[in-house]
Amino acid sequence: MTKKTTKKKPTSKAVVRKETIEETEEFLKSLVGTSTDPKYLLEKVNKAMNAYISSDEKDKEDKLQALNEQVNKVFPAYALDNHTLASETVSERLQPMVRKMATDLVAEYDCKSSSEKALAQMVASSYGRYLQYAKFYQNVMHIEWLSTEKTRHYESIAKEADKAHRQFITALTTLRQLKSPPPTIKVNAKQAFVAENQQLNTFSKDKETEIING
Repeated sequence: MTKKTTKKKPTSKAVVRKETIEETEEFLKSLVGTSTDPKYLLEKVNKAMNAYISSDEKDKEDKLQALNEQVNKVFPAYALDNHTLASETVSERLQPMVRKMATDLVAEYDCKSSSEKALAQMVASSYGRYLQYAKFYQNVMHIEWLSTEKTRHYESIAKEADKAHRQFITALTTLRQLKSPPPTIKVNAKQAFVAENQQLNTFSKDKETEIING
């Protein structure tokens, strides 16, 4: 009796698609640290808030503490809107002034973008620091004894006050320039020479042209 032998069919291997270098790079760019991702932290706050709302009276205190812990983690992510971190750069006495000034500047200059809000906070916080150093300088003026250490202390406070003042002026000037539209000049002439751009513009007769000084 002869034994039949059957040939085994070769198993087909699945085609595995390989990632390209560009795709790997995009994947790495999309990675965000979970502990610092505002969306993740916001979800944690939302979960803790709902747990606090639906908790029994006996669990309210524990749930509230858990909620506060999550709020403190995500709170800095909204500092451009509530101005809390900017106000914390000055003494506690001046913090309400800095927050109100930043809020007023945002409204005055209609700040919408993050850069505009940051500039408004820079104006308010630097002004608050200037007032703070000016107060320090006034306090040390009452020290009657003279010494090298006192003189150096004067100089240090004066330098910090001057630095805060320059930061205030720079931030305010930048914010004004960012939010102020460029002036419009109406010209009725056949020729107009624009010195800034070093170009000669020729217009047809009786044609009114607006030159925007950019």
